[in-house]
Amino acid sequence: MQTLGSLFSGGGGWDAGGVMVGLKPVFAVEMDRTLAAWHSKVFGGHTWASPIADVNWGEVTAKVGHVDVLVSSPPCQDYSTSGAQKASIAAAKGIARGDRSLCDPMAGIHTLDAVDALHPFVVFLEEVPAYATRPSSPFPRIVEGLRRRGY
Repeated sequence: MQTLGSLFSGGGGWDAGGVMVGLKPVFAVEMDRTLAAWHSKVFGGHTWASPIADVNWGEVTAKVGHVDVLVSSPPCQDYSTSGAQKASIAAAKGIARGDRSLCDPMAGIHTLDAVDALHPFVVFLEEVPAYATRPSSPFPRIVEGLRRRGY
């Protein structure tokens, strides 16, 4: 059975889809501890509850080795229409956005660390359109890094 690893895993949408097409989830990274606990319960206890920048990739590879498919869905709140709408509503109400502490728009660059450690055959990078087009986005650096690695 081919294996799946996911980054910025949330509740496991990619993992659930992977299971539906015959992939076996073998690791996930999700920094929100509540979501990581849910993910671990549903997909078998292999979820690292950590910011991606803090992941020890040597530890991950010691436990899972290589993965066949890697999916990465970096934080996009700063780039999505929905995120902008929520920020506008919160600002109008005088409320500070609570999810900002979970949104590091540059975190996606760590996808390359996972690729270097896990050597997947396939990499999926999922994002909203603005993530790929705004000059402040790490998307071009991630794509270039993947190209340099032969993807």
